[in-house]
Formats: sequence, C-alpha cells, structure tokens
Amino acid sequence: MGGHHATAFPEDTLARSGVDVVVRGEGESVISGIVERLRKGESVSGCVTGESCRPEAIATRIRSLLDRDGYRIKNHRLAMMHTSRGCPKNCEFCSTRNLMGRRFRSRTVDSILDEMLDLRASCGITAFDFEDDNISLDAERFRALLEGVTTKFGERKVLLSCMNGLAYFDLEPEDIPLMARAGFERLDVSVGNSRVRSAEPCEDGRPSDWSRLQHLIGVARQSGLDAGVYFILGYPGHRFSEDLDMVGFLSEQPVMLGPSVFYPPPGTDLYGRLLKDGRISDEFEVCRSSAVAYEDGEYTRPRVLMLLAACRALNVIKSIGMGSAVTVADWVRITLKRQGSAISGDGRMCGGAPEATAAYLLHRSFEHGEWFSLRRSRKKRSGAYVYRVEKTPYQSEQVVEFLEQLKVADASRRSQD
Repeated sequence: MGGHHATAFPEDTLARSGVDVVVRGEGESVISGIVERLRKGESVSGCVTGESCRPEAIATRIRSLLDRDGYRIKNHRLAMMHTSRGCPKNCEFCSTRNLMGRRFRSRTVDSILDEMLDLRASCGITAFDFEDDNISLDAERFRALLEGVTTKFGERKVLLSCMNGLAYFDLEPEDIPLMARAGFERLDVSVGNSRVRSAEPCEDGRPSDWSRLQHLIGVARQSGLDAGVYFILGYPGHRFSEDLDMVGFLSEQPVMLGPSVFYPPPGTDLYGRLLKDGRISDEFEVCRSSAVAYEDGEYTRPRVLMLLAACRALNVIKSIGMGSAVTVADWVRITLKRQGSAISGDGRMCGGAPEATAAYLLHRSFEHGEWFSLRRSRKKRSGAYVYRVEKTPYQSEQVVEFLEQLKVADASRRSQD
C-alpha cells in the first residue's frame, strides 16, 4: 500500500490485515523492485521509502490495457495526466507536500505534447484532464503548454480540463483566452479555506484576493468559458455566518458553486493541531468528507449539510437561469406560476422539466420545513422524476431565510452585459 495515509502512518498501515509492505512517498523508484521480488516468489515486507522524481509519461501499451470507452466525458475518450509534482505552498489542510514534497518538479512541454499526440493516435483520446496540484505555478511553462496544444491539435479540437481546480492567485488573466483556444470549456478555481472579502491572507491557508478572482471570472466569461469556484464548508475557526457570506458572494457571481465539506486529512498540520486540542477523534474512519465528523460550538453537522444542500439548489437555478427574478423565493413563485405543479401526489413528475421540479421542491422546503431527494425514474422512456420529501434536522430556518432573500446573478445575462 502507498499514498497519503501510508506515508503519514506507515506502521499503523503495516499493522492492518492483509498489508505486507508499505511504500512511503513516491513509489516509481521502488515499485518495480517489489514486483520483481514477488515474481521470483520472494517475500516482501516492511516499510520502503520511494525517492522524489519527476512525473513521466505513462506508456501507451499500459493505457491500452484499459477499456478506453469506459472513460469518457462529453463523448470524448478521456485520459488523466500529471505534468508536475510538489507544492511550495503551506496550506495546513493539504497533504500534498507530505507525500510529494515542497520542491516543484515538472515535465517538459514537448514531452507532454508528445504523450497527448500518441494517445490520440493510438487510443483515440481527445479529452485530457490535468490532475496537477499546481499546473499554473510556472506561468511561462503553462502558457507554452496552452500554445503548444493549439499549434499541434488546432483551436478547440480537444477537450481540456483541470478538475482539481486551478490556484487562481498563480493564474494570469492573459492566459485565460489561451485556455479557451486550447480546448478548455470551464475555468475551475479553488479558494480553499479563504474567507470571503477578506484582504488578509489566510493563516496557513490559501491567499485571498477577491478582486483578482472576480476579474479572472469576468475574463473567463468574455472568453466563452463557464466557471466554477471550489471552497471548504465548516472549516475550523470559521463562523457559520462567514460561510453564508461565501455562498452569498458566489451566488452573485456567474459561477457554479463547488462546496467541499471539511475533513481533517491524517498527517496534515491541521490534523495534528485538532487532535492535540481534543477537537477530533483519532479514529481514521471518520476522517472523511462524508462523515462530517468535525463540529464546534456553532458549526454543527445539520448546518454544514444544509449549506451543502443550499449550494446544490443554487446550482440548479443558475443552470436554468433566473430570468426576471431577483431572489430565490421570487424565482420559485414565478416558475410555479408559469409551469404549474406538475408533480402528482405519489411523488412522480412527468415531462422531465427540471425547473418545475426544482421550484416545487424548494417551495416545499420554504413552506413546510421539508427537504428532499430526487432521482429519475427507472423507466427510461417515461422522462419522469420521482421525489421524496421528509422532515429532516438539516432544515435550518436561518438557511431557508437566507435562500429566500438571496440575490442570484443570471450568468448568461451578466455575460451579455
């Protein structure tokens, strides 16, 4: 076993059932030796530390072993790539530097382009997701990569993405039109644990420059790119009102909201601090986002989950467009009046109109203190949605009031302005 957890807690990992050998750090320098010993029937046991190295191209013969049609996005065959490693930043919530170190190491632009061309020729791959943590850290290299893709493939002939999110404070505005021409359709950026509208950098966290972020979003819209902003909900030391401010701020920007529920990655500085203060459990099983294990005096699990649900509701409305509405409550009222209630008493909605579904379910949430789940009917041809509403502890009156009053920017209208 290897990775972040095995690197931070090698002895604990090794003691787990079924684990014979643990690799700390980067594994390329040692994995072939481990495999060779296994092939010879020799035993492998204990902890091994890999050496830091530059990422390299994955051989086409290896990638071709996968069912390439099993990895697709927008009807493009997809390949994920790493072009750099290491992070000189000091974010206390991140485990990247513990695994890959602080020293930034990168591949040459020519080697990246050669691999992309080979993948297109041999595997028919035309979508590439760069999984780097800091692909734009070296601005000159990032710009050369974008220009190289446009030259080698043509403008917008491939689909590019950085699904992990770009560090917006390293991104130059003039690079965004180059991203669009190279094949990006979205600008995904991460603000991490930054506090909204704060001029002060977060201590041991992401820098804050909200005017820069707004400018980059504007450039992205002008370049024809959609935009999304990732942020952390329920971060230790943040107040509930501050996360409401973050959601409110992003709701007025032409972006989709990308909330992540806070969790303490074992081995990080933050994990050590919270564990020392007795604010989290030492049970690794709860150190995951879906556990919502961290709570403090005012940041309870119901509030975190309700904010997550509110963000999803806002994204639905943003994807449809607000039209003449000013607040979420206005949008619900106008949409219901126009569409009518198309949902029957048994929880089935025919016609597949997502705006009517969203409006009706939000109305139930506002008026009756109910929240909901929604899924499409198994009968594929029916075009029906089936919903379930129930009383939940996640229905915070404060968040409902917040949603009712919230102004939401219409991304399409703003881009036209």
